[in-house]
Amino acid sequence: MKRIFFVTITLLLLVSSWASASSLNGDFEGNPIISVKTNGQDLKVEDVPAIIYKDRTMVPIYLLKQLGLGVAWNSSNYSVNVTIPQQSANPTKEELVVNDHLLIENTYHILRDLDEAMWKFVNTFEYYEKVDNPSNYTQLLDEEYKNLMNQHIESVQLSLKIIQSVKSDNQIDNIMKSQAKALGSVTQLKNLLSIQISPQGNSQIAANLKISMLDCLQVLRKNIDNTKKIEHDLLLKEMEIFLQ
Repeated sequence: MKRIFFVTITLLLLVSSWASASSLNGDFEGNPIISVKTNGQDLKVEDVPAIIYKDRTMVPIYLLKQLGLGVAWNSSNYSVNVTIPQQSANPTKEELVVNDHLLIENTYHILRDLDEAMWKFVNTFEYYEKVDNPSNYTQLLDEEYKNLMNQHIESVQLSLKIIQSVKSDNQIDNIMKSQAKALGSVTQLKNLLSIQISPQGNSQIAANLKISMLDCLQVLRKNIDNTKKIEHDLLLKEMEIFLQ
């Protein structure tokens, strides 16, 4: 005897298919027939169609074969084993591009964090001159600078690994060069501030510090703009890929 099994439409929804009912499809043993589609194409009915039975949408399980699923009948225990084929171990070219772009995008974000850290660090300098006994804060200044340098080293190490692992074109090296220039400006300014807040500080150093502060902020601003533009360009490229 031919055995026919039914599954609810929820199973088909899990595999991105959908069903629609219409009186124009006729009926099967008094139950309205519905058409089942996947990607806009009707699934081929071999014998028993999908129907509405007691207000429930019922779909023959054999239709799952057309969705690429494995359907195996076990006559010993009256059960059906439905298997979903595993994806290929070798990613497609499109998948590789998407994975590369994700790594590159995350690296850009980490490098942008360094941009912001340098900007915030320099913007605290003016407060060192305003406090009483600024020489007491030289240790704090050195600790903050050390933390900034550690963040820079970590971002460089990560960036170099990503550059070696991805195949897609990227601007990681461009950002790193811009940041190296900005960090050099920050280091010079920090050293000048260290002298100013020490007992050796004087009005001439204070004047030079203000000029150096403006120059450094301009360098940092250009560096931040450079990173943001590169991130923006990557975002546009990703949108073009997904819209194809």
